[in-house]
Amino acid sequence: MTEIIQTIPKKSVVYGRAAFHFPQALLVGVCMVADFVIVGLSVHAVILFYQPHILYDLRDPHVLMVTSLAATFFVVFESLSGAYTTGLYLEPMASARNALLSWLMVAFVFAWIGLLVETIGELSHELLITSFAVGAAAIVLVRVGTVKALRVWLGRGAIAIRRAHLICFGDQASAEVLSEAQNRGIQIVGVSILPADKVTGRAFARMCEDLVRELRDALQRVPFDEIYLFFPWDKRRQLRNLATALGRLPLPVFLFADAAMERLLQTSALRFGPFKGFELQRAPLSWAERAMKRSLDVSIALAGLVLLAPLLIAVSIAIRATSGSPVIFRQERQGLCGRRFQIYKFRTMRVCEDGPTIAQATADDPRVTPFGSLLRRTSTDELPQLLNVLRGEMSIVGPRPHAVAHDEYYSALIAFYARRQNVKPGLTGWAQINGFRGETRELNAMAARVNHDLWYINNWSIWLDIYLICRTAVKILTDRKAH
Repeated sequence: MTEIIQTIPKKSVVYGRAAFHFPQALLVGVCMVADFVIVGLSVHAVILFYQPHILYDLRDPHVLMVTSLAATFFVVFESLSGAYTTGLYLEPMASARNALLSWLMVAFVFAWIGLLVETIGELSHELLITSFAVGAAAIVLVRVGTVKALRVWLGRGAIAIRRAHLICFGDQASAEVLSEAQNRGIQIVGVSILPADKVTGRAFARMCEDLVRELRDALQRVPFDEIYLFFPWDKRRQLRNLATALGRLPLPVFLFADAAMERLLQTSALRFGPFKGFELQRAPLSWAERAMKRSLDVSIALAGLVLLAPLLIAVSIAIRATSGSPVIFRQERQGLCGRRFQIYKFRTMRVCEDGPTIAQATADDPRVTPFGSLLRRTSTDELPQLLNVLRGEMSIVGPRPHAVAHDEYYSALIAFYARRQNVKPGLTGWAQINGFRGETRELNAMAARVNHDLWYINNWSIWLDIYLICRTAVKILTDRKAH
């Protein structure tokens, strides 16, 4: 059965030399001890700094109590939040944010202890506040540095946290899978390939039996901890036969989702009794989410109108002087739930089109005035839409509103196009940040823009809005797609 299984020799890992096995349980223990030590050292460093001014002995019971409690609480909060799982610990920014939140929880607990029980009253508040500030900086810096160093070692194949055997159907597994496994500290010690042309009846059952026997032999030669299975979910009978055969091995088996199931499993789930459902479409934002988003919109729109007032006045005067009236261009657009509104823009063209047929602006469009070309390149023509935001017709971030004629045209060609109207349209959006801005000459370009808009709707958070606002400010200076 050499065409079924290709076991990698003990001294020849997928990407070169054999990795040093660093078990996950040992990694968790080392991380806990390291965090405990970092907290203790940061607090003691602050005390050493204050010692010339306040006579504290490092062996003072209050000092030892504060240090030990802070370190213990931090490790406990990190454990409860899942910080020591490999998935989170290998993400530098996510791990740092998690550590900072745990440290803030420690500060909150100590604040309550200080109020309710006067056991730390002999230590100055100034010293405690400084200790927590220094501790936060030390924890974040050390965590980011450690995670980045760990990722480098893992990427080079120097160490491995887990060892696994890969079983894939035809071309289900790719070089990207193997590379990502190594980056996550997973050493692939063997690969089994199930031929795509032998998936029916008894032939497949015999193949599974032979595969399990060879896996048992491989397990003796090259020990591994887990089995990763890449198999199409639509082949249910074959998958069930393979799972039954693998059940004879004393190892955990993980089935990875194919492309279709991956999209489904990333959505929210609803469970009642023995039933579990997955969200195919996200509902409109909750009242709390709408309140947060509206607060952000109003704050930025008001600040923008006040700070940019001189620019808005100057642009208005320049448009009037170079191309006459009107200064503001109004066009009907569709907003939340298809409600129509008049969008405001600085006029950049010699025409004011609005109706059943509207041509998209193109590069070197003869309708665009010379001054209007400058406004479009810098997105200054969009600034009057801050008024639409204040009126509640638009949001700062959301799918860009298209002309009504374009909405009607693309709705008939692109599935789920109308779902863009499940949220308010925005001045900027996820699609625009990712380069889908300006003219869409081909249908697949508009389809890609719609897919990005739907991703934003399904993954909305207030932090995503803030991130996109910051990215937009940078992108305006470098983007050359607007015309």
